[in-house]
Amino acid sequence: TLYLSNHLGEAVSGLMQLVARPGNRPGAVVTWGQPRPPMDFGIIQDFAMGRNHAQALLTNGTVRSWVNGPFNELFAPPDLDDVVGLAAGSSYAMALRSDGTLRMWGSTNGGVLNMPTNLGRVVAISAGAQHALALLENGAPVNWGTVVDFGRTNIPASATNLVAIDAQAGYSIGLRRNGTVVGWGPNPPVTIPNFVSNIIRIEALPFGGFALRTDLRAVSWGSGPSPATSFTNLVSVAAGNAHALGLRTNDTVVAWGSNPRGQATVPPGLSNVTAIFAGPESSAALTRSPVFSSPVVPTSLPVQVGDPVRLVVSVQGFGPIALQWFANGQPIPGETNATLFLGPAGPELDAAYTLRASNAWQTVASPAMRVAPFGPVEFRWNLTNAETPILWVRAPGINALHLQESTNLVDWSSLGTPLLAPEGSNFNPGDPFFRDLRFFRWVAP
Repeated sequence: TLYLSNHLGEAVSGLMQLVARPGNRPGAVVTWGQPRPPMDFGIIQDFAMGRNHAQALLTNGTVRSWVNGPFNELFAPPDLDDVVGLAAGSSYAMALRSDGTLRMWGSTNGGVLNMPTNLGRVVAISAGAQHALALLENGAPVNWGTVVDFGRTNIPASATNLVAIDAQAGYSIGLRRNGTVVGWGPNPPVTIPNFVSNIIRIEALPFGGFALRTDLRAVSWGSGPSPATSFTNLVSVAAGNAHALGLRTNDTVVAWGSNPRGQATVPPGLSNVTAIFAGPESSAALTRSPVFSSPVVPTSLPVQVGDPVRLVVSVQGFGPIALQWFANGQPIPGETNATLFLGPAGPELDAAYTLRASNAWQTVASPAMRVAPFGPVEFRWNLTNAETPILWVRAPGINALHLQESTNLVDWSSLGTPLLAPEGSNFNPGDPFFRDLRFFRWVAP
């Protein structure tokens, strides 16, 4: 409120409410676990992962989607803009716009896309498996979607004065202004212990949750696996179905809980992290460090002698980013671009190549890529009237080749991977009667 006064009297303005949304510092995304979305979104502000999709909020307020499989409905609407927050369920996504309105897209499973009318101004959103959750500016939660399973939409009367919300599967929780947590959804209900107090951040699990206390330690209840006592100085938490991440004050990440898909194995060297996110069995972080966003070529790249060689690595991150290629640990003069041209291939190119990317925060190195020149490849049939046909092959520089056969030059099946001697090796493809009218090919590994 604003008070005005002069020598004639006083006046008081109407109540003006300032709504502060917890925001993320932007960065380049790093992902691990399964499925693993690509890391070529550029600099983004927010990130959300469902079971087969990921949604990235770009710094210009638009959304870019990644979809794993034939689920075109999970791509964000092309006219979506002015977005400030994202949430992702198993088969749908939702976006919060700066004016407090919502947009939803994806599958109608469970009626979750049937958003209530006249919601009012929304300040936070979260997504369960088949129900969506919104927090209004007056601190009241609203949810919709499947209404018959576990009673997940029965919001208790005590869920008031909330400052944060989170949903996972059929469970919803809210953080009150006084630092306590209220939950609703499963039947029987999940008991929130008394030690879950003085809370500043919350994350729901299907039948439990994690919370971050004012002493910067994480606590868990219900199905939530307990974090290690050494996990201190946390400023944020994120939870999947059965694993959790913690962001520390030194901008590094710790993880705990279920790990069958590597979702709780933090990539080595991950630092300068600005935000963390978790999908059902996947994890992600935003970092200010450079990120190699495209798949790096195989660690060993066989190249036939005489052919040109090109290595390409795409880098995302805050600029300016300086690049330098190395061969066997030594810098290659003048090679300071993301693409390295080599060739024609010969023995002198047999080396391990890496690209180092540096910005104001960190220098990172790509995995080593070994160029392995080979050849020329020679092969022939050794035929006699009394013996089974024998294939002879020689490929200098390669220890083994895959032998494949086909009847139509389209569908190929393996006949094995014979080891090759430097002077050449013989290989018996089997009974010639059953190999009649076949095509054969050698494939480099």
